[in-house]
Amino acid sequence: MAETTPPSRTGVPVGIASTTLSDDPGCWPSVLTSSMRCEIVKKGPVQIMDIEFPQNLDNPPRRFTKDSYKRTMKNGENIHRSWLVYSIHTDGVFCFPCTVFGKRERDNALTTCGYGGWKNLSYRLKKHECTKVHCDNVKKWHDLQRRLQTSTLIDQRQMELMQLEVEHWKGVIRRVIAIVSHLAERNQALRGTTSTVYDRHNGNFLAQVELLAQFDPVMNEHIRRIQCKETKVHYLSGVIQNEIIQLVGDKILQEIARRVHKAKYFSVIMDCTPDISHKEQLSVVLRIVNCETPVSIAEHFLGFVHVEDTTGKGLSEILLDQLEKHNLSISDCRGQSYDNGSNMMGHKQGVQARILELNNKALCIPCSSHTLNLVVSDAAKSSAPNNFFA
Repeated sequence: MAETTPPSRTGVPVGIASTTLSDDPGCWPSVLTSSMRCEIVKKGPVQIMDIEFPQNLDNPPRRFTKDSYKRTMKNGENIHRSWLVYSIHTDGVFCFPCTVFGKRERDNALTTCGYGGWKNLSYRLKKHECTKVHCDNVKKWHDLQRRLQTSTLIDQRQMELMQLEVEHWKGVIRRVIAIVSHLAERNQALRGTTSTVYDRHNGNFLAQVELLAQFDPVMNEHIRRIQCKETKVHYLSGVIQNEIIQLVGDKILQEIARRVHKAKYFSVIMDCTPDISHKEQLSVVLRIVNCETPVSIAEHFLGFVHVEDTTGKGLSEILLDQLEKHNLSISDCRGQSYDNGSNMMGHKQGVQARILELNNKALCIPCSSHTLNLVVSDAAKSSAPNNFFA
């Protein structure tokens, strides 16, 4: 039979840990980490006084009262029990320092599920606060509280060093991304024939790192660690460079898609060309009216797409796939512009005809650059000698 969580006296299951640390000790997890203890001690015990406490099922029924937060001495003096906390979750009371710093003993309800025997509460509290375990936990509580207030924790220096290390690596990553983006913007090669720092053939990326290290303390410290072999992780390899380029490229495409969505309507410009390996590459450009002040015309390059089917049908499917990839609708297309090839401009099977079938508002205009090339070519042929183009 599956084990079930016993209900509390208020009908709420006991032992279910809250996802966040609340002020109610009945919601704390059974095992507290050091960070949890620090957070709880910073808040301190929260003593509830301004509610109507529920009655239990005793005969006659009894309830917790706020008078239990103080102890009356034989001489009539009242001492405040700052360590006593009432839990709404379990309708019981907890010993704050023993719950936070002590062992959760099964036979001690003050540290586990909350003590709810209101008839014997006064006797139980007097007996508990006189124990050595309770006194030791109270001392630990006040000691940690003082250290937190004065920032003199034993591991405070270790935490500061850890934070400095985190900030160092954040600074290194920011600079590496900035250098990669700077070189990629200018279409410059990143790597050379070697990948060693301070080698004259190590390429533009490492050369920029070396230059930055002369003036920037973060990169200077990073290079020092590499040279002294204090770290095996340096984020300067070609793999990291490619990964950063990919991540930055993805962010750029997301920004392009955002701007196109904001502009609503767009035009498409496409052209095919073989690369050095004789594979056909399709370039896709979107032209929009940038509605942000000042208003301007903008063209955004989505990238090269390798194509195997260069027919009108194949190119149309690639265009639609690219638009769908960026969550763009062909119904918002208001213009097309291609070269004069039949697969692009064909009136029956070309890309422009297939797109017009889907959206009759996507008017097609021949690319002026290709048209200009044909005009110049025809003019050159008519004025050149007969054997010039032979």
